[in-house]
Amino acid sequence: SVSDGLQGNAFSFGGYFSSKSGEFFFCGDGINNFFPEEVQMNQFIPPVVITDFKLFNSPVAIGENSPLKKSITETDEIHLKYDENFIYFGFAALNYTNTAKNQYRYSMIGLETDTVYLGTRRFADFVSLKPGKYTFWVTGSNNDGLWNEEGVSVDILVHPPWWRSWLAYVMYTLVTLLFIALYIRWRTYRLKKDKENLGAQVRERTRE
Repeated sequence: SVSDGLQGNAFSFGGYFSSKSGEFFFCGDGINNFFPEEVQMNQFIPPVVITDFKLFNSPVAIGENSPLKKSITETDEIHLKYDENFIYFGFAALNYTNTAKNQYRYSMIGLETDTVYLGTRRFADFVSLKPGKYTFWVTGSNNDGLWNEEGVSVDILVHPPWWRSWLAYVMYTLVTLLFIALYIRWRTYRLKKDKENLGAQVRERTRE
């Protein structure tokens, strides 16, 4: 295609020629010529990096009180609040030969079971992530479809709201046990009082 250096993507029927030296010529939106043996597969396996992270389509600043403590390219784990659940990742395969043909695929482990092929799209976003642990994994290929099989990943922990945290459940359990204990104590007290009242009535009637 044009991205490979052709002068156009349209060709004339029968407009081709092979010279004695082995050079090929094709007619279309101009003359395209090359030696077939010089057309080689790109064997470079590109490193893949995560280049961008956003919350609700807004860039996330690096800081102590931010989900990003350092650059996203150096981040292994991201902690999010339960309502910080609309996230975006940008990424790139570091192949600089005909970069328009680099391809990508990703998987959000813990959310999806299948690998998603993106073609040449360089971003992925996720909406309404539930509290839990996820791993975002992405990889890419060079312009000739040679893939980096290792890829790069980042762990994502979406924390539950305070009323669904383990401490909250401990408090719920303690409060429930307290109510049960109070009910048992109240019930025991009532039974004791009823027994005393019944004894008093029996004694009164016996005296009568």
